[in-house]
Amino acid sequence: MLKSISCCILLVFFGFFLSVYSQPFTLTGTIEGKDTGIVTLYYKDTLEQDKKVQATIKNGSFNLQGFVNGGTWADIRVDSVMPSFFIEPGNITLFFTRNNWQKPVIKGSLFEDEKNKFENSLLEERKYRKLLNDSLRFIENQLKEAEINAPTAEKRRSPFKEKLLKIDLEVHHKELAYIHTNISSYYSLYLLLFKIGTISVDSVDILYAQFPDKIKNSSLGYDYIDYYRKYRKAISSEYPFDRLKINEPAPSFSIYNKQNIPEKTLTDYKGKMVLIESWGITCLPCLKANPFLEKLRQEYGKDKLEIISLLTTNKGVEKPQLVAYINKNRFNEWLHIVLDDTVTVSDPIFYNGNFSNYDGLGVPRTILLDQYGIVVYKHYGYSAEEHNKLSAIIKKMVK
Repeated sequence: MLKSISCCILLVFFGFFLSVYSQPFTLTGTIEGKDTGIVTLYYKDTLEQDKKVQATIKNGSFNLQGFVNGGTWADIRVDSVMPSFFIEPGNITLFFTRNNWQKPVIKGSLFEDEKNKFENSLLEERKYRKLLNDSLRFIENQLKEAEINAPTAEKRRSPFKEKLLKIDLEVHHKELAYIHTNISSYYSLYLLLFKIGTISVDSVDILYAQFPDKIKNSSLGYDYIDYYRKYRKAISSEYPFDRLKINEPAPSFSIYNKQNIPEKTLTDYKGKMVLIESWGITCLPCLKANPFLEKLRQEYGKDKLEIISLLTTNKGVEKPQLVAYINKNRFNEWLHIVLDDTVTVSDPIFYNGNFSNYDGLGVPRTILLDQYGIVVYKHYGYSAEEHNKLSAIIKKMVK
C-alpha cells in the first residue's frame, strides 16, 4: 500500500516537473544548396543534461523536436559548420543561405528578435567604436615598429581613448537601462551575464533578484549562476603576486633550457638587484614601461641590476613579433623567459623558466629584489609616478 502511494506521489511530482519546466520546441530548417545529409543539434534538456538529436535533410529541409527548460543555448552542425543560437519553447525556423551557413536567419525566437532589435539600435555606436579602435591600433603598430616613441604614442592616443571611453559608457548605460525595463526577458539575463565584473556584485545581485522564477530556473539561468559562482570564487582568491610581501624573502624561481648553461636560481643572483617584469607585446602600458626599465639597466649596469622579463607567446604565435621588437629596441641584455613550451634548447633569445611563484592577473607586473633576495618593491600597471618611485628605491639601495 505504502509502495503504491509512493509511486503515485512520484508520478504526480514528475508530472508537475514536466508541466512547469519541460516545454516542447520544434525546429524547422531550410538549407540553400544542400538537398541531403544529416543535421545534428546539441543542447541541454529539461534535466540539464547534454542532449544530441539528429535529423535527415530531405530536399533541403529538416525538422527537429525536443524539450527545453525555458530557454537554452544550442549548437547546430551542418557538415563542419556549427553556429550557436538560442532555443525557446515553440516553433523556430532557421534558413541557411548558400554563402553564409555560419549565420542562419532565425525566426520565431523572442530572444533573437530582442537581440537583433537592441543591437540594431547601437549600430552607430558600433561603427564609431570601430573607427576609434582602428586609429588606436595604427598608433600602437607605429610604437611597436619604433616609428614613434612612447610619449608621442600616448599623446596621439589620448583623444581617441577619451572618445572610446565615452562611447563605451553610453553603450553600458543603454544596456543597463534595457535590463531594468525588460526584467522578464531572457535577453536581459544574457546582458546581465556580461555585466558581471563591470558593475559591483551588489548591483548584480539586486538586478538578478528581480528576474521572475521562470527565467532564473531556466537552463540559461543555471548557466548564469554557474558563471557567477566561478567569478565570485575568482575575486575572493589571491594570486602568488598578490601574496608577495615587501621586506620579506622572495620565493624561488629557476631559469633553464640553454645549451651549455646550467640552471639558474634565485641564489645565483645574490649580490645584485633583480627586477622581474611580466609583460606582453600586445600590452601598450608594457611597451611604454620597457624603455624606462632599459634606461635603469644602462644607468646601473648588469653587474648591479639584472632584468628578467617574463613572457607568454600565445603558443608561439607572437614570437616573431617579440624577436623583432626586442632587437629593434635593443633589449637584448634582458633575460627573456618564455612561460610556455615554445622555446627550444638552441633558441637564440629566449629561455625557459619556472616563475609560478610570481604568477598574477594582468600585465605589466613589476617586482624588485634587493642584493639579498628580499622583495623591496612590487606594482601592477604603468605610471610615471611609480617608475620615479622605483628609480628612487634602486638609487637608495646602490648608495
